[in-house]
Amino acid sequence: MMKNFDSDFVSSSYLANLRKFNPSDRTEYLDHLQKVYNYKLNTDFPLILHIEPTNDCNQTCRMCCHPTMKRRKTHISDEIVKKAIEEASVYKPWSVQFFFFGEPFLNKKIFKYIGWAKNANLRNISTTSNFTAIPKSKIKDVVSSGLDSIHISFEGLNRDHYRMVRGKDTFDKAKRNIELLIEEKSKANSNLWISMTFVRTTESDEEIEKFSSYWRPLVNDLHISPQFEYRNGSENGERRQAIAQYQSERNDGNIMHSLLEDRVPCRQLWARLVVTSNGEMTPCSQNIDANLSLGNLSEISIHDAWTSRRMQELRMEHISNNFCSNAGKICEACTDWDWSGKVDERPIISGTKIEIES
Repeated sequence: MMKNFDSDFVSSSYLANLRKFNPSDRTEYLDHLQKVYNYKLNTDFPLILHIEPTNDCNQTCRMCCHPTMKRRKTHISDEIVKKAIEEASVYKPWSVQFFFFGEPFLNKKIFKYIGWAKNANLRNISTTSNFTAIPKSKIKDVVSSGLDSIHISFEGLNRDHYRMVRGKDTFDKAKRNIELLIEEKSKANSNLWISMTFVRTTESDEEIEKFSSYWRPLVNDLHISPQFEYRNGSENGERRQAIAQYQSERNDGNIMHSLLEDRVPCRQLWARLVVTSNGEMTPCSQNIDANLSLGNLSEISIHDAWTSRRMQELRMEHISNNFCSNAGKICEACTDWDWSGKVDERPIISGTKIEIES
């Protein structure tokens, strides 16, 4: 069913104001994000800015394409971070998120970067971590650093399943660190938002309810994420990584539409931009190699990249359903196009019919 807009006639002044609108809370942000996409508005700056502290990782998760990464492993430079934060302080995006493909706490400067963002009065400063690379002595710093939210990726209720999914036997360490974080947050009476993220696989379905029952009372949010196939930039359009040990098809919980004949423009092109650890800027959160680059931040500003002719051409290619004309045909084989992060009450898909989960 088509979403009802505010009126039958949308005035030019309404669209002009909408283009410059700055949401004040999450409800306004989600509504604004959808309107920007619905109207295909070209904003001056992405609503969500990712800054990648490092593209190195200390785990080898079965469902992640990180092992196939072609970029050289590196930590981001202070100069790139400073430039990103200074520009963000002018445009005030809804959220600045210190992660992309890599474990943020492998970069020992992460707390300094979070502090810079906090001092620049940026909003919704966030990171995502497997929480095994941080020393026990630094967990207190997570609470006092200025982070508004942390999303911890943690699959399984036992060591065997965790090791199978994540490739490392660090279940006990991760669980201990999470419990210490919850304890430090309570001691400090902190507003830090702690979210647990569990990537759905067919092999883990039976654990999701137990996982939710255990962690939901202890944290602010629990997010069951669908699997991705990461065909973006792969050879011959194949998956870049086995999505699980036993299953042959991904498990997305029936919330992602992926039929190529039904494909529509990707929401991310109107929402987010990633500054990678080597300074390349990509508008796709699945583009692990950043070969869908709008330029390097050392040479061009975020605003200029986001409003560039290249970005406009990319959006027009998607609007015209021409997904194979972009450089290297990066978007052509993508089956993860119907995802732009968590959306509350996301529709459940049954075949080609979309239904709302009751």
